[in-house]
Amino acid sequence: MTPTLTCAAGWLSLFLLLDGASAATRQYDVTHEMHLRPRDGDTQWVTEWGHAMLTEAKNSLGEHDRDKVRDKHIVGFIGSDSATIGSSVTGASSSSTVSASVNVGLGNTLDAVVTAKGVANADNPPRWTWAFASGTSVVGAAAARTSSAGRLRWRAVSVVSASGCTQPCVRVRDPIDFVARSLSTGETRSGTLLDIDYSLDQGSGRIDWTDGVLSIESGEAHPVSGSFSLDLDSPFTVQQGRVSFTFVDGIVTQSVATGVFEGKLPGVGRSAIGGFSLGAVELDYDFGFGNDPIALGLSFSNGGQADVISVVPEPHAALLAGGGVLSLLCLRRGTMRTNRASPLVSGA
Repeated sequence: MTPTLTCAAGWLSLFLLLDGASAATRQYDVTHEMHLRPRDGDTQWVTEWGHAMLTEAKNSLGEHDRDKVRDKHIVGFIGSDSATIGSSVTGASSSSTVSASVNVGLGNTLDAVVTAKGVANADNPPRWTWAFASGTSVVGAAAARTSSAGRLRWRAVSVVSASGCTQPCVRVRDPIDFVARSLSTGETRSGTLLDIDYSLDQGSGRIDWTDGVLSIESGEAHPVSGSFSLDLDSPFTVQQGRVSFTFVDGIVTQSVATGVFEGKLPGVGRSAIGGFSLGAVELDYDFGFGNDPIALGLSFSNGGQADVISVVPEPHAALLAGGGVLSLLCLRRGTMRTNRASPLVSGA
């Protein structure tokens, strides 16, 4: 084999070694529990519940799976019901699952649980292979003849994790929206009681949001970067506060926490790795209709998405050294060959 072909083969082998080192996984797992009741045990009030669900899994190999349950309503339903759907593809693998369950009792509480899970994995696939998984769910309750005020107790168990992560990565979004209408005047008010949006943007690590505790973990080889935001600024809730938190390579770059969350997160320049208690979320709401009976529609949603793209990672030191040795060998072979062919050298 000629020196040129030998060097080309060496570089190809090194390139394949780099390419084969590519491995990445993204995952989200989000479960929410909601307990909704009118204040002071008001009169019979739950009249309807419904849910909408969507899952999707696809990849660059042309595999695509999608499933949905849209606008399922059960009027006057008392008792419990549930539904589960899912999607998956096998090549550059991705899967997503959504489930929703609800228990309704007139004059009591509405208890709902919604869960979304997804995994996108590209473990040593061909270059530039990508996989995507996404799941969303909305559980809604409509109430009538309740008072203007009440309480929502909300519990989240949400985890996003990634290895070998480059953007896009893993993201979870969680709004709790409402529509309230006075049965006396017909006036309607709507908005968001609580909104959460967080993501892992790069690196390897995990964000765990469980029972009001925000935990961030980071891999040593690839420090994690990401963000976490929480808006509790509705004029219809007694509780108020906002969080805007970002970190790069495990170090805080933005830290804003106001209201009920003030002072509960590390400041700029400090480590973002660890556990931070933001407190449980229990909302006392008042839609400002006085003693008017109201109809209340409340949607409790979650969503997640995970992307993975197979790319050639940055070579580590050992591979860089290997490339340097290979370059020197190729250069030396090329020089020796040139010297042998030169009449000036051979005549010396």
